[in-house]
Amino acid sequence: MGLRERVDRRLVVLVMLAVACNGDGPVEPRIPGQLTAIAVTAGSEHTCAITAGGAAYCWGWNLSGQLGDSDTTSHLHPVPVTGGLSFDTVVGGIYNTCGVTISGAAYCWGSNFSARLGDSTEENRTSPVVVHGGLSFATLRSGFFHTCGLTTGGAAYCWGYGNVGQLGDSASAPSYSATPIPVRGGRTFASLSTFNFHTCALTSAGAAYCWGSNNQGPLGDSTLMARATPTRVVGGFTFRSVSAGGFHTCALTTADAAYCWGDNTTGQLGNGAIVDRSFPVPVSGGLVFTELTAGGTHTCGLTTSGVAYCWGDNAFGQLGIARGNDPTKPEPVLGGLRFVSLSAGWSHTCGVTVANAVYCWGYNRFGQLGTGDTTGSLKPVPVLR
Repeated sequence: MGLRERVDRRLVVLVMLAVACNGDGPVEPRIPGQLTAIAVTAGSEHTCAITAGGAAYCWGWNLSGQLGDSDTTSHLHPVPVTGGLSFDTVVGGIYNTCGVTISGAAYCWGSNFSARLGDSTEENRTSPVVVHGGLSFATLRSGFFHTCGLTTGGAAYCWGYGNVGQLGDSASAPSYSATPIPVRGGRTFASLSTFNFHTCALTSAGAAYCWGSNNQGPLGDSTLMARATPTRVVGGFTFRSVSAGGFHTCALTTADAAYCWGDNTTGQLGNGAIVDRSFPVPVSGGLVFTELTAGGTHTCGLTTSGVAYCWGDNAFGQLGIARGNDPTKPEPVLGGLRFVSLSAGWSHTCGVTVANAVYCWGYNRFGQLGTGDTTGSLKPVPVLR
């Protein structure tokens, strides 16, 4: 989601909140030193955010340079990404980060394992390096071995290592590219999401296609076969958003109905069960969501009233609820905050409130919650500068 789309969506959410609360909703407290931003992205053990002016900040683990501040020192508070770039989108991956500038230039930094940074090398980078190829991108997403992106014209490209078809290049054996190569099939897409070993994308007509690993059914094609080219998700649904998680996928229909498929070991599909599904199943509870975000082994959603719900794995408090259970249906996040966006990482979750304040919760061993310490939290805590 680009800067303009994010601002437009924020205005819509604020209008819905005003109607839902009728002016009587809780007033969000102002906390000195709290980070304010228009978007936040939770990676594996780090987090990044974009301010209203397009500046990127990151915090947490920095062993591979994924914070982009020109060193490999981990930080418990947000630090600015070097280079003076103005970003439209930034997405935290697994030990790396990628972003698209206002002009459409693609940059990545951090771990370059399997050439995921797209700069024609396998060298880790502690500051942003341009993705080779001269393409103008609208968005990027990075998985464990690969990275994919959509150009401004809707063409999908991937790069890195495709051991299970995640490059979408139709290769019958593992393939490799240190620079972007086109995804086969000739389709153009309106949005794209990747997390671990698979990628999913939506056409402008709302048809969902996925490719890559399919061991537990995250491609949603009713099989467990890996796919090296985009394969349509079954069910004939018209989706408006899709989010790829660790080994599962979730999506919202144009009627705001929530569906998930794939790994369900910890109840991350939200259908009240713990059985894997290779096809879309409805999320239980009858809630109307405006956004879904699939994490490593959990999922979160945002309702029309700005209330955050999460379900699935809660081993580190990433659901924002009391520890001790892994709910298989949506449960409200503690704290009563109203959010306009959410991002689920591997074991932590973050969100931006209606006041542009950034909060995180869950695992915090490397300071990815941005609170200045390494203590985890079962409820949202403010990110402090």
